[in-house]
Amino acid sequence: MPIPKSQPVKRDTATDRAYQQIRSWLIDGTLEPGEKLAETALADAISISRTPVREALQRLANDGFVVMNTGQVTRVAPLYQDDVATLYEPMAAIEGLAAQLMVGKITTAQRDQLQKLDSRLTTALHKQNVDAELKVDRAFHDQVLAVADNPYLTQFSNFLYSHILRFETYFFSHHDANIDINGRQHEALLRAIDQHDAEAAKQALTSDWLETMTQIQHAQEQDN
Repeated sequence: MPIPKSQPVKRDTATDRAYQQIRSWLIDGTLEPGEKLAETALADAISISRTPVREALQRLANDGFVVMNTGQVTRVAPLYQDDVATLYEPMAAIEGLAAQLMVGKITTAQRDQLQKLDSRLTTALHKQNVDAELKVDRAFHDQVLAVADNPYLTQFSNFLYSHILRFETYFFSHHDANIDINGRQHEALLRAIDQHDAEAAKQALTSDWLETMTQIQHAQEQDN
């Protein structure tokens, strides 16, 4: 059949800008769980009209960041204790598989990059800089995904991580908890790479996420 002519692609539209900015505010805690989202106030803050804000909020609702019900106030999606397992268990499975795939593909330079990132994470931990810990830890995981080279695993991981980062940012700012982010078995993963052991690599990154999940759940139980 005839292929229709494509329309020019519009880059960085007002809706895209609104989506990215509001999403950033949701993840970093500027907009807190349960907070009312007023289209006019958001439009003024981003310096755009209400229409792209409304469209952006709909996209964010589809992503699970925002709750929109007809005839009701639009609010930031709440965070529940049960969200921990809902987020961390699938992430453990996805990135465990990525680690398994990575072992047969990784180069010496890529392995060295993982070591450097792990060293930076250790430095951030010693300085007790939570923001730096989260950023460097994610860079480590991004490197694993990049080497695994499976776009679907990367897409699913990035989507889950946006929710995990929102949760962790809120959790660390509202709880006096000492969570060892580096408990995510990076050293075990590096050993598995050196030994060309794909199954051990899978187990290391799976345990990485599950251990952090367990620590957060334990901290939540102590708060209750």
